[in-house]
Amino acid sequence: MANEIIKKVLVDGYNKVAATHNYIFGWVEQGMVMGYRVMDAENLLAWITTTDRASQKNGGTIQLKFKPNKAQKLMITTEAAEIKFICTEDYMENIRQHSTGKEKNRGYIFERLACETFGLEQNTQPNAKATDCGDGRDANGTEYQIKFNTATFIDEKTLKNFLKN
Repeated sequence: MANEIIKKVLVDGYNKVAATHNYIFGWVEQGMVMGYRVMDAENLLAWITTTDRASQKNGGTIQLKFKPNKAQKLMITTEAAEIKFICTEDYMENIRQHSTGKEKNRGYIFERLACETFGLEQNTQPNAKATDCGDGRDANGTEYQIKFNTATFIDEKTLKNFLKN
């Protein structure tokens, strides 16, 4: 029960401070990396997220995570305004193998490839916060957060800091 209360606080808090509620979600499906564009997903977050505890090395805080199971993936697929093939899993792993630093992160790779595929301008501003802008913007100025499997939306410490401002 306490876990559900914490999850509700994190979901409600994130929805309150997030700059956008439009998303491109992604995961690997049968060797293919797929992207799902979902508009106004504010009410969907409670259903497609889970809570997890960060390692002690990373502060040990409770995090709101995107680790969709089969039912959650079906919800996203049903709500998606657009579904696109991004690349093969092998292609993504090849990029990782030949990258260094943050470019080695699957979420970062997905963000870059999803922006290319969906025709978005990627936000390359260093240290951009989810409270200020999305990860990508379309030609009409619509912002999107881009989340790949196992992404963190927010943790309790970050939410507390955002709500102070």
